[in-house]
Amino acid sequence: MNHAAPAGPFDSGFRPAGTGMAQAIRDLDWSREDANALGLLRPALSLCLASSFPTAIYWGAELRLLYNDAWSTIIADRHPSALGRHAQEVWADIWPIIGPQMQQVIETGESLSLFDQMLPMIRHGRREETWWTYSFTPIFAGDGSVAGIFNQGHETSDRVLEDKRQRLRLALDEARRALPDPADFITEASGMLGRHLAVERVGYAEMDETDTFAVIHRDWTDGTFPSLCGALRLDSFGTALARALRSGETIRIDDALDDPLTRGDGTEQAFAAVGVRATIDVPLIRHGRLTAILFVHAKDIRAWADHEEVFTQEVAARMWDAVERNRAHALLRESEERYRQLLAASQRQTGELQAVLESMPDGVYIGGAQGITIANQPALEQLGFATREELNRDVGTLADEIMTRDAATGAPIAVADQAFSRALAGEKVIRDVIVRHRISGEERIVRSAAAPVRIDGQVIAAVAVNTDVTERRRAEADLRLLNETLEARVDAALAERRLWASIFETSDALINALDSDYRFLAFNYAYAEAFARNTGQRPVIGASLLEYLGDDPDHHSAQARWSRALSGEDFAMVERLGTPGPDEHHYELRLNPLRDKDGAVIGAFQYGIDVTQRLRDAARLAETEEALRQSQKLEAMGQLTGGVAHDFNNLLTPIIGSLDLLQRRGIGDEKAQRQIGAALQSAERARVLVQRLLAFARRQPLQPAPVDIAGIIEGMAELIASTSGPRIRIEVDVERGLPPALADANQIEMAILNLAVNSRDAMPEGGRLGITAQVCEIWADHASRLAAGRYIQLGVSDTGTGMDEATRLRAVDPFFSTKGIGKGTGLGLSMVHGLALQLGGALTITSRLGLGTRIDLWLPVAQTLPGTLAQISSQNTEAASGTILLVDDDWMVRASTADLLDELGYEVVEAASAEEALTLVSEGLRPAMLLTDHLMPGLTGTDLAARIREVMPSLPVLVVSGYAEDSGIPASLPRLIKPFRQEELKAALTGLARG
Repeated sequence: MNHAAPAGPFDSGFRPAGTGMAQAIRDLDWSREDANALGLLRPALSLCLASSFPTAIYWGAELRLLYNDAWSTIIADRHPSALGRHAQEVWADIWPIIGPQMQQVIETGESLSLFDQMLPMIRHGRREETWWTYSFTPIFAGDGSVAGIFNQGHETSDRVLEDKRQRLRLALDEARRALPDPADFITEASGMLGRHLAVERVGYAEMDETDTFAVIHRDWTDGTFPSLCGALRLDSFGTALARALRSGETIRIDDALDDPLTRGDGTEQAFAAVGVRATIDVPLIRHGRLTAILFVHAKDIRAWADHEEVFTQEVAARMWDAVERNRAHALLRESEERYRQLLAASQRQTGELQAVLESMPDGVYIGGAQGITIANQPALEQLGFATREELNRDVGTLADEIMTRDAATGAPIAVADQAFSRALAGEKVIRDVIVRHRISGEERIVRSAAAPVRIDGQVIAAVAVNTDVTERRRAEADLRLLNETLEARVDAALAERRLWASIFETSDALINALDSDYRFLAFNYAYAEAFARNTGQRPVIGASLLEYLGDDPDHHSAQARWSRALSGEDFAMVERLGTPGPDEHHYELRLNPLRDKDGAVIGAFQYGIDVTQRLRDAARLAETEEALRQSQKLEAMGQLTGGVAHDFNNLLTPIIGSLDLLQRRGIGDEKAQRQIGAALQSAERARVLVQRLLAFARRQPLQPAPVDIAGIIEGMAELIASTSGPRIRIEVDVERGLPPALADANQIEMAILNLAVNSRDAMPEGGRLGITAQVCEIWADHASRLAAGRYIQLGVSDTGTGMDEATRLRAVDPFFSTKGIGKGTGLGLSMVHGLALQLGGALTITSRLGLGTRIDLWLPVAQTLPGTLAQISSQNTEAASGTILLVDDDWMVRASTADLLDELGYEVVEAASAEEALTLVSEGLRPAMLLTDHLMPGLTGTDLAARIREVMPSLPVLVVSGYAEDSGIPASLPRLIKPFRQEELKAALTGLARG
């Protein structure tokens, strides 16, 4: 019967009462049941559901369980999951008992009734002995076989348990009558209680005079436990437990290793020494002092029931009453004997008798119906009389004056019913009465023990011993009140304990405590998990932390940390726990010593919070702030570098121009020409350095155009091979038909050369230097972080020393170098990186320490082909002619440029500013070309070009600049970069003239 939509056979013929269980049974899947079987089940099920008595049906070969609403309360927390399940699954705990009973009904076809059957049932999470009266009735199929079992029953646990307790009470009373010696009765009662509760040991201990040791003369055990006869120090079982017992509180402990009263102070060892895991201890208080203890011991954890605690208190009261009655009878016998001896002496010994009575703490009265003739001082003080003569009056008169009442009911006691009167009548009496003080009116409870004094069988007097039991009765009243409110206080205490336990166990913080010997007192789930993760072992309460840590050096800090706390220090610290690595965790730990009531350190407590993410966030913030500072420094350095490079270009322009002219004109002898060549070579090197600085500052005036990467690599291969040396093998692999790249040819040559030099320096012992070029289609998630599209991948690789990850991440930082002082500027890779970014490309680095490095330059693919060398050469061969208006605020640059123009055959008109040039044009000058500096005081070169073209719209303009901002020079204006040589100037002017 699986849960599913209801099947049809019940729709027309089955009409159960409208109960909750009826609907639940209707919702079961009956589709697999035979129609005949359903016909047999239907009347039994109707009867079951209509019954107000707990009723169930076990149906089919698998005895699947069906039941009505009244029966659902019987199975408690098994409802509703039990509906439709196999009986053996539902009743796994009691199946060894009811399984054979059901099998008997199926095999014999006869009903079976059982009365007060004990079933050890698991309910609410613990096993209980429960008693039931129930019947099993067969439901027959058409062929006579048993198709199911009809079950009715109810629980009789309360009645059976109360009957057992009542029988035990009667047995205790009988034992008390049969065993006048309280020690014998206590031993017998202990055995009865132990067998009733099914525990291993029950005993009765009396406190010694020092209130330190509990002395056990005899106890009962089940034969598996040793006796505890002897003296045990009460405080060794926990100062909190001892304090509670001395206050008269009954102790109920389910688990001595996990109870607030028994944790710490070495109490675990004390309980382990006597083999106790669970206990009920009932204290007996006399005159406000702990006098005796009845204890019940179990060797395993046990969830005591309330009725077990109450009945143990009841047995303790019987034991105590036996002890007290024996004490009273003993005192009475002692008094009788003493009185006989006194009477046998003579009246001359009355003084001696009085002296003896005065030594007694209780009040003693001796006399007859006409009055009390002998009384000690405690007797006078109890009643409020000043002299003994005041007591020597008629007993009835005294009784009216004293007003004695019954201690149990509070009703006045008639004269004839008073203990002294009944003793005069020949009766021995012990009763508790309330006596009012004649003077103060204070009422005290007195236990009055009276007995007749006989001579030759005749009662000649009576003796009474009155013991003040006020404090004891108050303690008993407090105990009754304690018992009456115990359940509510236990529930409140358990609720509070569950709350703190829930907070303790669900906290993400690491919480644990150690005693002074480094042994675990407590820890929560989070600590246990972290400890197991860090050490590979799970902690155990009572085990030593030092044994877990062993000799591992990484664990020494843990011992040092706990040693500080156990020495009495409060402190906090942040420490890594666990093996170093990417998954390591850091915790903020706060440790505090644990102290007893006297302030002595008995352990330490640790509270740890995982601060790993907080530290990582702080580190990332510091890295971000450092990166921002570096970015700001680079921006400032870039601005400074760009400005300095521009000034250097202005300085180099006349130097390079003049040296170029001197070299071309062949001025001086061979030595002079050699010196001019060396100076020109140094100037060119300075020019390259300035270009690198501008590349670093990303302010070099690139002129992107279609560039034949394959041709550049082919042209540079011989140069790279000669500069690399014989120990390095050069390998070039360029894709056939490689399309042009959008780049600056000069800058690409410089980039390749820089990368090749870096690779050479990384292979001091020789190796392989590879240069590759190919076209690649990349996507948005590429390592270069470029937009998707086609790019030329220009790669330079080596088999050198390689880089670790930290070095690789810093490789493109300006001025960062691993070559040592004086062996590198640290600008090479930074320049190449800046070049790639300006061209709309990227630079990526792949490297492994000891295995080599590969650096790839990703360049956009150009849409047109680059011009041929023949075309460029033809431009340079055209004749120069016409007037050029030359404008530059630097007279040296202007003079050097004018010389170069004059050498080329142009007529030059010079102007020191844009304003001066405009004046010349306004005065009628009409130059063939305008050659102007860009950045000048006042108007810029582009401003000048715009103003002149208002007059001469078709005037060719060439702008000369050390660097140019994109927003400063329009793309339509041709540019020439400072410094330049005559051939570069000639090529630029020729191209300008051709339009």
